[in-house]
Amino acid sequence: MNLSLKRRRFGQLMIASATTAAIANMADKTLAQSTSSKLVGFTLASNNLNVGLSVDRLLSVDVSVKTDLVNSTPQIVIQTLDLVSGKLLSTLEVASKLVINQRTSTETAPKALYSQTYERITDATTLTDGRLVISSVASTQKGNYNKIVLFDSKTNSYQEGLKVSGFRSKNGTIESVMALKDNRLLSIISLREGVPPFYFAVIDSTTGKITAGTELALPDLSPDERFSNLAQAPDGKIYATNIDREGNTNIVQIDLKNRSLLTGKAKIIPYVQLRLEKESLRNDLLSMAFSSSGQLYALAAPHGKRSKSLYTIDLKTGELQYVTEFLVDKIAFSLY
Repeated sequence: MNLSLKRRRFGQLMIASATTAAIANMADKTLAQSTSSKLVGFTLASNNLNVGLSVDRLLSVDVSVKTDLVNSTPQIVIQTLDLVSGKLLSTLEVASKLVINQRTSTETAPKALYSQTYERITDATTLTDGRLVISSVASTQKGNYNKIVLFDSKTNSYQEGLKVSGFRSKNGTIESVMALKDNRLLSIISLREGVPPFYFAVIDSTTGKITAGTELALPDLSPDERFSNLAQAPDGKIYATNIDREGNTNIVQIDLKNRSLLTGKAKIIPYVQLRLEKESLRNDLLSMAFSSSGQLYALAAPHGKRSKSLYTIDLKTGELQYVTEFLVDKIAFSLY
């Protein structure tokens, strides 16, 4: 009888323990989802295709800014999407402003072959304090001018803009940025305006200065492959996209902790090939970001489609799953 009671009591305790663990696990998942459901999208005001959307707030225009692409930040539209409902929560237009380091010299040179002046947003990331960083480049006949914009997502206020300097060569362009714990920006930089070769560097978000990041032992990148779309998972692992020599789009892991015995540098580890509707993805993603729950999201316009859409990525299979249309250029998750 005592043995029977002990067994029964043990079973009850086990059930109670499992129930408590399940509830705790569910609470953790719910909390993670609630803190990561706000996705922020960025686009140039001139490229905003969301016709009919009202702008909730237009940040004050700096009257000293005219068409100075060298010393001014682009006019940016910031849209916040709620992933639970799929609805846009807000649309904010950030006016162009003068950078705070106008006297900084940048590595530019006039272009022999020149088509027309244009700007593009190259990436966005979230600092540990919640501020958003948006990188952009203005391509002009005089050269390429890279900038970063710091935006306070908690107060919805523009903080400052900076010219970026310290490139290895003339007219380099920032193609991807990801915030490190110390609020420096791990970056992928192109020597030829978005096409290979690329190299890793680190940008000081307070000065706009590029450094080699030698203490991170950043790996060399293959000179004939494309790398972009840096993103960091909640567990600290860093990922990026890579288009290999065969034209396949892949996810790779940038392992800064384990260094190669041959080079002493961090490793680039092939992870998974991306697929859409069970076919290999031949176009690179437009942007990539992790939610706080660990779900990887991608912005893409696959198969040459004009419409930009949001997808989830299964890191085990590489399969993209459609979520919703999202007409922006880059994405990042907001902490607020």
